Amino acid sequence: MEFLQNTDGNIFIAITVAIYMTGLMYLGWRGFRNTKTFSDYILGSRKLGPVVGAMNVGASDMSSWLLMGLPGAFYMYGINQIWIVVGLVAGSYCSWKFIAKRLRRYTEISGDSLTITSFFESRFEDKTRMLNISTLIVIIFFFTIYIAAGFVGSAKLFSVIFEVPYMTALIVSAVAIVSYALLGGFLAVSYADLFQGILILCVLIFVPVYIVGKSDLSLSDHVMQTIAMNPTHADPFYNLDFIGILGFFAWGLGYFGQPHIISKYMAIQDPNRIDLARKICISWMAISMIGASVIGLLGYVYFANAPLSEPETVFIAMSHSIFHPIIIGVLIAAILSATMSTTNAQIIICCSALSQDFYRHFFRKNATNREMLIVTRMWVVIVVLVAMVIAADQSSTVLGLVAKAWAGLGASFGPVVLLALFWKKTTRGGAFAGVVSGALGAIIFSKLSFISYEILPAFLLSLLMIFIVSLMTQKQVPSKVNAEFKQLNDAA
Repeated sequence: MEFLQNTDGNIFIAITVAIYMTGLMYLGWRGFRNTKTFSDYILGSRKLGPVVGAMNVGASDMSSWLLMGLPGAFYMYGINQIWIVVGLVAGSYCSWKFIAKRLRRYTEISGDSLTITSFFESRFEDKTRMLNISTLIVIIFFFTIYIAAGFVGSAKLFSVIFEVPYMTALIVSAVAIVSYALLGGFLAVSYADLFQGILILCVLIFVPVYIVGKSDLSLSDHVMQTIAMNPTHADPFYNLDFIGILGFFAWGLGYFGQPHIISKYMAIQDPNRIDLARKICISWMAISMIGASVIGLLGYVYFANAPLSEPETVFIAMSHSIFHPIIIGVLIAAILSATMSTTNAQIIICCSALSQDFYRHFFRKNATNREMLIVTRMWVVIVVLVAMVIAADQSSTVLGLVAKAWAGLGASFGPVVLLALFWKKTTRGGAFAGVVSGALGAIIFSKLSFISYEILPAFLLSLLMIFIVSLMTQKQVPSKVNAEFKQLNDAA
């Protein structure tokens, strides 16, 4: 990887990335000019079209996991990781199909809710604020871990490319990631996500096709060579029993409860065009993840004689060995795009919850739009600093941190969202029990070695607790629910 020691090459890379970052800062400035209210900052005043909305969901979902964590997993473990891809595509499709349109309509009916927390509060008439507080704690805890995962990915990227200390790379990348979200909020992220999603898709199609085309080996030859080197690497069922495969599939359950993803459903302007957005998003997602998976498998053969010490850098390591520095700069921009899209979406959700559901509720009920914007941007700085402390641990992996946060958020909120939308008998007490049991279950089950992935048992535990406690507390069902459900069903 001679470019790693090539100063001229690094200059080309730095210039390309700097041009890209300048473009993003321009989008942030545009978003800043169009951000007049708190609703603009956290939900874009529900003005997204189906194309932008679809790419907003896709780009905000994948993060550096797509270009670092997923290729790294296929590089290390082989094709048995394909069940994660299948589970995620299936889960995303079901989330779009069953909750996107209904959630979009219900959040507007139910007090024009801008956040998941405020939707829960309005839907269940939570005057005790217990549900509000528990939801806020879960969001802050798991989102901070998720944000740290984005910082780890970008820090590893810059550290490897420019040969700078990890902490220096962490600080620089964190500043770059949050700059345009700090300016423009949801609108800035939405403007950028369309471009970023297209860039990521093009890169994940171009790189594996180019590598196979320039290689002396065809794709089938790569498969045969992988089998010759290690037969288990090409076995989709290696070291997996039914429970193991089910654990991989269970990743898809997370889509029902990820606030930074389902909040994008709430921002789409016309609920009737959500079906089009679903088709665009699922197509983008499937093609992108297949490309990332192939890159990881190709890397196993490519680095057969010199295995990587940091598997999650397989994509950029291959790029350094093959492409001109300018192209490498574009590829790095794609990784940065994936990281920035997700991390900024998570920062906005986390900080808007702190502003709307903590600051406004407990300190300044009559806070003006300007005051709320200032407070939210202050929370951005605080959350980023805490996430940087977590990311300072160089032994952390992108996939490991993402898995913890994904399970915690999916198990805590997914069952509550589903039952709040489809079961009229769900109560405030049931929702509270579901959020708490889902979060605690994700933490506890992660410590049990016989469970392949903690989200499945934690999700089921949350569903069970909501059902049992709701039946025990039927007096808490708000009187307005029948009318709201009738309005939803009529609209459908």
